[in-house]
Amino acid sequence: MAAPITTPAPPAPVEAALMDRVEEAFALRHEDPETAEKTARDVRNAAEGSGFDCASAAADIVLIYTEDISESGEEALERLLRAHDRLEREGEEQFRLRAADMLSTIYEGIGDYPEALRFADVALNLAKAKGDRLFQGYALSSLAGILTAIGDYEAAQRKIAYGLKLAEELGSNPLAARLQLRRGRAHRLEGELLRSREALEIALSLAQQEKRVFSEVDALTELARIAELEGNLDAAEAHLAAARTYDDGDVWRVAGPRALLALARVHLRRGQYDLVESACTELEPLAHGFHMFPLLAEAAALRAEAYERQGREAEALRFLRKHIDLREQVMEREAQRAVKRMQIRWEVASARAETERERLRYLELEAMQTQLLEAERMAAVGGLVAGVAHEMNTPLGVLRSNLDIHARALERLGDSLGEEAPRAATQSVRALARAGETSQAALERLETWVRGLRRFARLDEAEKQIFDVIEGLESTLDLVRPGLPAGIQLEANLGSVSLLDGWPGRLNQAFLTLVRNAVEALGDRGTVRVTAGDEASAVVVTIADDGPGIPEEVQPRLFELSFEADGPRTRFRVGLATVRSIVTRHGGTIDFDTAPDRGTTFTLRFPCLSRA
Repeated sequence: MAAPITTPAPPAPVEAALMDRVEEAFALRHEDPETAEKTARDVRNAAEGSGFDCASAAADIVLIYTEDISESGEEALERLLRAHDRLEREGEEQFRLRAADMLSTIYEGIGDYPEALRFADVALNLAKAKGDRLFQGYALSSLAGILTAIGDYEAAQRKIAYGLKLAEELGSNPLAARLQLRRGRAHRLEGELLRSREALEIALSLAQQEKRVFSEVDALTELARIAELEGNLDAAEAHLAAARTYDDGDVWRVAGPRALLALARVHLRRGQYDLVESACTELEPLAHGFHMFPLLAEAAALRAEAYERQGREAEALRFLRKHIDLREQVMEREAQRAVKRMQIRWEVASARAETERERLRYLELEAMQTQLLEAERMAAVGGLVAGVAHEMNTPLGVLRSNLDIHARALERLGDSLGEEAPRAATQSVRALARAGETSQAALERLETWVRGLRRFARLDEAEKQIFDVIEGLESTLDLVRPGLPAGIQLEANLGSVSLLDGWPGRLNQAFLTLVRNAVEALGDRGTVRVTAGDEASAVVVTIADDGPGIPEEVQPRLFELSFEADGPRTRFRVGLATVRSIVTRHGGTIDFDTAPDRGTTFTLRFPCLSRA
């Protein structure tokens, strides 16, 4: 039986006075950080001496805002988590709200989106319960950042618009700066660089006006990224030089890695390979502090490319391996987060007993979290695939060279033996020749497979582009065929189709999910048929199987994020929900037709761009 909910007793007069002083310190954290830090430290000393854990934890929140962090980023994060948990135990909501907002922002910055979502949810709930519209706006900002990270830009912009309305009503420039920064980043990822720059320039101006250094550094880094995309490397370097004026404090510890990564990209485009190495070397200890493994992986890839261009193959190979190792660590952390996801789902389930409005709000958060986790998994798998393909190029080149030497040496050996050569010698030469032919065929098969991996991942191309969907289907089928059971046939009828405008790598992931689901539905025997063609103004792709079909009772829930029914045709989990999200993002639709006696067919339709 659950313990009864109790209302904490009013604080004693001494602790109430201490909490008032902490509130004063928090209000001064930007305008007079030295006074705020001194006041908070005095309060913490007094609170710890008197056993007032609530005041001590609240003072710690202010100190994390104001003092120079001497420990590693990970230790500072643990310190903030402990303060949040102490405030939760004590029932103190105001400073717990502020701690949750900080935690959400930090976790988002280091790429731990499930934790960022969890604390954004805490902050939003507390802000609504207290009627604190300012922190409700900050929570909306965090949610917008997470939505942007998973590619749901439309939903992110809705959160931003609502948050900006709150900021205008409250007259809060700091909140407006943070939201404009979110808007600029979302527009950049959508490819709308002009609108992105406009939002970021507003964010930068507001951040400078209000002395919000974190927002200022982030805005400068984003503006540099836009300048780099436009080919204006001088402007990019100028923005990053301005960001580097804050490289001696805690701001740089959190925001610096992204700025240094942007700087390394600029140096690589200029061919300044020594500077690429210098920027990445400076980035690594900062990123390690908060375990920013995705940034570390990207930095390793940049160094590998710089070394490869210099002809330093051994060093390039070493950093390619480091890149792959880091991507594997990211995937391992995903497994560790599975337990945390279960806690989030439990919280969502418990909220369904409340009002209909609350139920819908929690379902929205669940949808964001599930799509985010699937997007991160796809990105991790795609990065690993591309890394494997890159790393295999060098040994494949060595094998090809050795086979060529083998063939020429064998030819000379055969010529030198002559007709009077011993029978054993001539037989050995023939055996070596046959082995060389077999090895050559195996090498060509490996090279075809590696090319297929690169085509499938497509991480070496611009994210959004005009592409031929047939190429993606072919690379997907090439990946599936080697693992098919002996009794399953994979048939393809891929004609010439119109071009699409979108994200080929993500669409490939959707095709892979549907084909693998069809294969799994067949068991040991059956046929999967993949077709593609033009119909009127649409490109139509069908993926059909002759398996057992989908049970009628689960069909209405097939695309739900929380659907978890078991059975040979229903082990889809979040896969089909993510597929529908990807298809919808491309302006398309997905339908299915199923029956027990004729299997299942999924039909995807996409609007045409032009004739191929």
